[in-house]
Formats: sequence, C-alpha cells, structure tokens
Amino acid sequence: MKGKVFITGIDGFVGAHLARKLLDKGYEIVGLIHDYKPVTTLTLLGLANRVTLIQGDICDGQLIRRILTEYYIQDVYHLAAQAIVAVALKEPVTTYKVNCLGTVTVLDACKDVDVTGVLVASSDKIYGEGLNKAETDKLEAKGIYETSKICLDYIARTFYHVYLIPVVISRACNIYGEYDLNRRIIPNTVLALKNNQAPLIFKNDKSLREYIYVEDVCDAYIMLMENINKSRGEAFNIGTGDVVGQEELVKKIIHISGKNIEPLYTDKPKGLFEIYRQSINCQKIRKQFNWRPCFTLSEGIKRTWERWL
Repeated sequence: MKGKVFITGIDGFVGAHLARKLLDKGYEIVGLIHDYKPVTTLTLLGLANRVTLIQGDICDGQLIRRILTEYYIQDVYHLAAQAIVAVALKEPVTTYKVNCLGTVTVLDACKDVDVTGVLVASSDKIYGEGLNKAETDKLEAKGIYETSKICLDYIARTFYHVYLIPVVISRACNIYGEYDLNRRIIPNTVLALKNNQAPLIFKNDKSLREYIYVEDVCDAYIMLMENINKSRGEAFNIGTGDVVGQEELVKKIIHISGKNIEPLYTDKPKGLFEIYRQSINCQKIRKQFNWRPCFTLSEGIKRTWERWL
C-alpha cells in the first residue's frame, strides 16, 4: 500500500476516474461526497465499495480537519467544484461558495496537518478568450464559473506563498471520457447515439475547444503529485493540442460510433455565456516532466464509445 489519499468530489466524473487510477497504483482512498446518489461515475466504474466515502460539505472546516487527521491523509486532490457553466449562471452564490470558500477551507485544514502534497484543480477557462494560452498569460475570463476558478487559482498560490503548503495547480482543457453524467457536448452526443437519437449541433456556432481524455488528465495529476518537490507552487496547463469546433466534434463521434444517424441542427440557447475560442500551450509540463497525453482525440472518443456501450 503506497499511502492514503483524500479526494474531494470523488463521485464526480474526474474524481471517480482518478480514484480508479490511484487504486490501481496501490493507494488507499478516502473521498468526500456532497449527496448520496444511486448512480454516479464512481458506481458505474464499480468503485463505490473500494473506497471510504464520507458525506459532507466542502466548506465544513471541522469535517475536513477530522478526515485529514483521523485517516492519516498524505495526499489531497481537491476536485470538488460547481463545474457546469450553465449551472453557474443560475447559481452564482453557490458557485463562488463551493469553488472559492471550499478551496480556502481545504487548504486551511491542510496547513494545520502534515500533508505531503495538495493538487488544486483549476481550469483553462481562467484565461478567457484566445488560443495557445500559456501559464504566464493574463487571467482574463469574465464569466461566473470562470472567475470563480480564477479566485480558486489565486487562493491556492496564496496559501503556498504565505503558509508554504506544498500545493500544485492544474489547468486542464475540456475533459471527456466514459460515464460523464454531466450535460456536456461529448456525453450528450454519445448518449444520444447510444439511444439511437439524433445528436444536436448548434447552428452557426464557430467556437473552438481543446479536449483531453480523462485517463490522460488523471495520469498528469498523479505525476504532478508524485513530483511535488518539483511542481509545488506552480501552475501547469494540461492539454493535447486537439482543438476542434462543435460541428466537427459531433460528426467525428457519429463516424466513430458507426451509427447511420444524421445530426439535428438547432439554435443555440439564449443567454449561454461562454468563451468563444480557446486552447492552451502545454510546453511547460512537457519540458519540466516530459509529460505527453497517450490518447489522440479520435482514440479517446473511440475508447469512450466502446466502454460506454
């Protein structure tokens, strides 16, 4: 057994896949969940009985301290967040509370406990509009979700500089993979095709996004934590260079699925405040750690489709 790891948001899409990777590497996992749900990514991966689950509020400092001390936690992966842009627009107070105050709560508990390392999951969305954004570029996002992640990012760096907590910040692009139960373009398209329904394409939407397969992101997270002496105090972009528009992406998924189903073109919902064109530069993590993704977009989508079937 390698050691004990605490994952906040463990039953979420990325948290569950991360738990699987860590279990395979011999770590013992304790995870925080907000609500008990009958179906989560964690249950679909068959992991619910292989980890210790604790229900509670990410902003409950007393609970976080108890978990860290009673379970002798060594590494903390802070993934709990309100992560959906559309929900953030409807619930700004909850979004800022969870993403900002939740991060303060976790890091405040960590400064009083001797943890080996903390990974705080930020986002490429903090850069705002633009392609090939590097870690040294300005954080110019303006949306609710995006600015909450900017706050989270600054909070993590502040706790490193003020309290010397061994924290590393990840800024991943759009993550996809099997058993993502959130309403996003790839799971929406895969599930529509799986049910023999026409997937949606928004008319006249020329937006661009960068995508990374969930296993690649989890490998990067673990690599950064296992090299915390070199990564601490730093932020790292995690991406692939696979930048596509939504129409091209949907048609790629249809082709890979082998389904003879035509997409349905529809108007984009009004009031959806999103970044138009975005991608990130990942030279920093490649040069410092020789890290590269294992899956191309086509390979990742094929794997996602086959596993979800």
